[in-house]
Amino acid sequence: MDGSTPPKLVARRSLIEEVLEQRPAYLIGAIANRLVNAGSGLCRRHLGVGFTEWRILVVLALEPASAKRISDVVGLDKAAISRGLKALERRGLIRATDETAARRSRAYVLTEEGRTAYDRMLKASREHERRLLAGLRPEEVPILLDLLRRILAEVPQVEAFDPERL
Repeated sequence: MDGSTPPKLVARRSLIEEVLEQRPAYLIGAIANRLVNAGSGLCRRHLGVGFTEWRILVVLALEPASAKRISDVVGLDKAAISRGLKALERRGLIRATDETAARRSRAYVLTEEGRTAYDRMLKASREHERRLLAGLRPEEVPILLDLLRRILAEVPQVEAFDPERL
C-alpha cells in the first residue's frame, strides 16, 4: 500500500434521475414540493400554522382580500384557503373586515397579532430564500425570476390542454 487515501465512492445517479432532470415540469415540481415541505415545517415550528396559512398571511400583509382573491393569487383551491382562513381567524391572526363581514364574499385583514407573527416569520422566509438562491450570482436572480414568470404565464395553456384533441 502506498498510504494514499482510497478514492471516495461517488453515488451514481440513477437513469430515472438522469431522464427526469431533463424535464422542466419535473424539476419545477420537485423544487416546489421540497420547498413546500421545508416551509411547512418551518411555519409549524415557529408560527404554529401550516404553509397554506403562511401564504394567506403574506397576501393579507399586502392587501385586504377575499378567499377567492387569495386563491387566485397563491394558486390553491378555494376550499383549502377557506380552511386556512378559519384556522387563522380562530387563532386571532386575521379578522373579517367590518364592511364585508355580512356579505357572502368577506375580505380579511391581519390583526395586530397577525402582523407581528407575519413580521417574525418574514425574517425566516427571507433566510430560506437567500439559501435557495445561494448558488446563483446576483445578476442571475432577475433572469431566473423573468424565466419563472414567463413559465407561470403559460400555465393556463397547460391547464387547458386536452390530449383528446391532439
